[in-house]
Amino acid sequence: MKSSDAMAQVEAKMKINPSGLLVYHPPGANGMTAQMLVIECLKEIIVSLIAAFLLAQTVLAMYAARAGFVALTGLAAGLTTNVSYWNWYGFPTDYTITAAATEIIGYVVAGLAIAAILKRRAA
Repeated sequence: MKSSDAMAQVEAKMKINPSGLLVYHPPGANGMTAQMLVIECLKEIIVSLIAAFLLAQTVLAMYAARAGFVALTGLAAGLTTNVSYWNWYGFPTDYTITAAATEIIGYVVAGLAIAAILKRRAA
């Protein structure tokens, strides 16, 4: 069967059959564990260190510019995955906006702290 024929069959099935994405948790699975919190904390530390490293490579003089640099990094990160999940997998719009906003706000807060710690690098 040709690839185009197979694609046409899949498209026809998608028009009349339901589809979706399912995350399955077996019975007894905990909603939130200490391990999940530790992993999330480590992720936040790592992305903040990456943002600090990127900021250290610049010669931005003003505090607002340094904080803005990290905030824009967060905007890119927040949009990169969340909009794709909304577009390709049909995640709900309100979830997408909330998830992206959470990432972006986290980077803004980190940017304020990082910009205060990292002073202007000598040119």
